[in-house]
Amino acid sequence: MNQKITPLLGIIGGSGPLACLDIEKKIFQATQLQMGAKKDSDYPSLLIYQFNQFSEHDEDLLTKEYEFCAKTLNNAGCELILIACHSAHAYIRSIQSKLGVEFISLVDTVVEHINHKLSHISQIGILSTEATLKMNLYQDKLSSISVTLHTPSKKFMKNVLEGIYQVKSGKLDLAAIFYKPIHDLKNKGCNNIILACTEIPILLSEFNKMCPEINFIDPNRIVAESIVKKITKIR
Repeated sequence: MNQKITPLLGIIGGSGPLACLDIEKKIFQATQLQMGAKKDSDYPSLLIYQFNQFSEHDEDLLTKEYEFCAKTLNNAGCELILIACHSAHAYIRSIQSKLGVEFISLVDTVVEHINHKLSHISQIGILSTEATLKMNLYQDKLSSISVTLHTPSKKFMKNVLEGIYQVKSGKLDLAAIFYKPIHDLKNKGCNNIILACTEIPILLSEFNKMCPEINFIDPNRIVAESIVKKITKIR
């Protein structure tokens, strides 16, 4: 392999615990596919801060905790940082202005992917936490590329949230829990659905078996592939 991999990437994990592992795996898979990695030194070096004590219900404290994690990684030499949580992207601009370190945005990367790879679509569904929806992380960005975002009906959001927490507890045979919100989105005309909680793509193979007619968009894989392209330079 003739490529040099740089700079050092830091990943803030913990929301939830399995999500960071999924992204890490997909970064290494993307390195194999894109760069033909065959030996240890062919893979990018990562620093992962798996912080599992985030204050979910205190926004000010939560921002400070993410800032602390980012500063720790930056002080350790990380020039690029990814937060393995969609809703936490609401705090990136504030943290970046204080630290000056570059963040890789899951949200921006996914929207760019949709704009370039799915430019023919005009509507799309989303499975995410309520926080991601309330913070309007996707709606305006998708609207700017003429794509309307559809969310599951309120009565089916409880299925999404239950499924996410079941993944956090280590239960992965959960496709049935998501069946109703997925088909609710399908009935709204969505044949493409963003899995916009970093825990949900862990269930992707089960979703594909259950609903092969739906194109499930995996932000974990999309950002992994984007990261490998970004941090790889030709010698």
